[in-house]
Amino acid sequence: SVNANNQSLTEQKFKEVLGNDLANYFLNAMHKKAEEIKGKHPAKKEMEALASDPKAFQKKFNSFEEYEEPEKHDDEEEEEEPEEEEEQSFRRDFAENILKFNPVAEIYKILAKDPDSKIREEVARNRKAPPEALALLAKDLKGDIKGLVSRHPNTSSETLALLAKDWTPKIKVFVANNPNTLPETLTSLAKGFFEVRAAVARNPKTPPETLALLGKDTDIHVKNEVEKNPSTPPEIKAILANDPALQKLRKDVEEYKKRKQTVVETIVEKVLNKLTNKIV
Repeated sequence: SVNANNQSLTEQKFKEVLGNDLANYFLNAMHKKAEEIKGKHPAKKEMEALASDPKAFQKKFNSFEEYEEPEKHDDEEEEEEPEEEEEQSFRRDFAENILKFNPVAEIYKILAKDPDSKIREEVARNRKAPPEALALLAKDLKGDIKGLVSRHPNTSSETLALLAKDWTPKIKVFVANNPNTLPETLTSLAKGFFEVRAAVARNPKTPPETLALLGKDTDIHVKNEVEKNPSTPPEIKAILANDPALQKLRKDVEEYKKRKQTVVETIVEKVLNKLTNKIV
């Protein structure tokens, strides 16, 4: 409680303002209410109950006006987003808050199907989002949402196999880097763009026979990843160790590290000299 000057009120100050009798009446009522709710705010209790009851959550969520995302066409210029309407803001805040109460999987699925892409994105960003909600979001029209799903630690191998067929190289790279991706999916990605092939070559779950093929890749960075992969067969690593292009790459990397170290040492020396001169 605070007074008119926004200063904290103790029980003693409260009694000085209202008088003992009236202050005690209010204080007793507040203590009784605090005991009833066991230290939890009523709104928090409601959110906890809603998080475990999909039907009650859906009813509450439906009380907010449903958001309709404006249609956009490829030939239209990007317009600035209009200011958020108050009802839309409340709806998004409610969805964001319910996710903080560890809701049941069905609630994640309800939000994953919402017409508001901001809400769907919140689900895709949530580290506790279940595989079934992420499977729904994998079919989203928004590339950013699919990107979040392809990187999510809870995305199932089946969903990742679906995302591996996406036309976007960025999504394919995320799938290739995901530890849940199956070996057969990684093999199917080994014929993609060089960024995708490099990601496949980096993944320790990539089958040895696929790594052997990537060890003959025309791109030096792909071969470099194959050489560093712990799952690469020893005989392939032996071949790559004598690869002239890789030997040059390793030499260039070492020289770069030495130059970088020299630059750092030079900067530190100059700074120390300036400090020393100022002290002297």
